[in-house]
Amino acid sequence: QVAVRADMLRGRDPSLAAQLAVAAYRISPTREARAQLIGATGAPTPARLPGPSGTTQSVAVAAGRGLVVTAAGSTPTAQVWNRSDSGAWQRLADTPPVADGTVLTVALSPDGRLLAAGAGTAVHLIDLADPAHPTTVGPPLIGAQGTIFGIAFTPDGRTLVAGGADRTVRSWDVSDPAHPAAGAVFTGPGG
Repeated sequence: QVAVRADMLRGRDPSLAAQLAVAAYRISPTREARAQLIGATGAPTPARLPGPSGTTQSVAVAAGRGLVVTAAGSTPTAQVWNRSDSGAWQRLADTPPVADGTVLTVALSPDGRLLAAGAGTAVHLIDLADPAHPTTVGPPLIGAQGTIFGIAFTPDGRTLVAGGADRTVRSWDVSDPAHPAAGAVFTGPGG
């Protein structure tokens, strides 16, 4: 019965379905229970990361390092998370607060060691070499005339781009995060 219940819940609540599959197999290692247990391991299991109050505006993932960074859009910090040895998500730290308002958008470099946090009209670079102790690195990247809503690193991690309300996309060379260099400014979008 528990195995059948796990199967019924898989589409609605995969996390509970996986827990029930384990329980069913422990109760009685039947063929049905084993099938549910194997099926539960092949499906991603969502997890809830309770952060600051407010709407989560942005999420960045560094899968190779097991890090997730979130921006609630209601605080001047971003939240750094990782998985504990037990598999549960834990909040490691909050980034240093920014002076430009609230962090609306975040991006992680491809190696997961540098975080870019967009707040107001500036992008702040944060060193995540030790994710439990994030530190600000270099000066804020400025130049935008309106709120920054999106940021991304190029695949090689050397260039950061930010787009915002001023209808531009700005770029910076961040190969040396302590001394970022302004790059091209792309204009033309209608919104």
